[in-house]
Amino acid sequence: MSTLKIENLQVQVATDRVRAVWNPKLIVLATDLPVDLDVDLLVTRAELGASHWDYVALGAYHVARELESNMWYSGSLDYVSHNPWGELIDERKHKRPGKGYLLVDLPGAKVTFRPIEAPRRFVDLPPIDAPDKTAAELDAEIAAAIKKVKPSVDDQVIRLVVRDISRGIAKDLNHEAIRAVKARALNFHLDLRRPAPSERVAGMAAPGGKALTLPETVKDFLSRRPLDADLDREEFVRTGVEYVEKAGAGTREEAVS
Repeated sequence: MSTLKIENLQVQVATDRVRAVWNPKLIVLATDLPVDLDVDLLVTRAELGASHWDYVALGAYHVARELESNMWYSGSLDYVSHNPWGELIDERKHKRPGKGYLLVDLPGAKVTFRPIEAPRRFVDLPPIDAPDKTAAELDAEIAAAIKKVKPSVDDQVIRLVVRDISRGIAKDLNHEAIRAVKARALNFHLDLRRPAPSERVAGMAAPGGKALTLPETVKDFLSRRPLDADLDREEFVRTGVEYVEKAGAGTREEAVS
């Protein structure tokens, strides 16, 4: 039995040399190179040749994953990567209940995933969509989402994404309540994401079109501006456009006189 460490781009050369000289029955692979993951491959399964070994153990990928019956990424025992939320997504994708370790019976490479209770619990809450909602409405949704965390937010790592929230609405959120949640949680990341930049700049010519008039610019802006729930948007836009048109008419009359 031998242990083989693969480094950098010497994978194929090293495995060929060791296989020819030592002919080991077990390979333990410690590497930072991806093996048949959803990225550009640097090492392929064919290069490793799992059929030549009793078991191939892979590292550096933080979610337990089977590539062959005798080739596995063992994953990590805690969420220690730079993107724990990506790990949670991968766990759901590959139907892993969380962190754990692999128990491998040899010969035969019978692999059993043994889940463990994670030292820290990470909770990725369902995202909230902010368009057309007031700060008060979003405050209520945030509070409701936090309330659903079981058993509570205390000592947990939590992320809540709020999508397409304007700078003004974000400023008007109840930050005192948000700070209270942060004080209880081990970490609470309220991920406020701005709307994607508009493809057209108001007042400028759209691709292949003409420039917007001032009333058109105002109508476009007011149609997208967040409003309190008790305001009639249609009436709000109509009134704003009327004021601009009246101001423009008055300016033209003064110019003529």
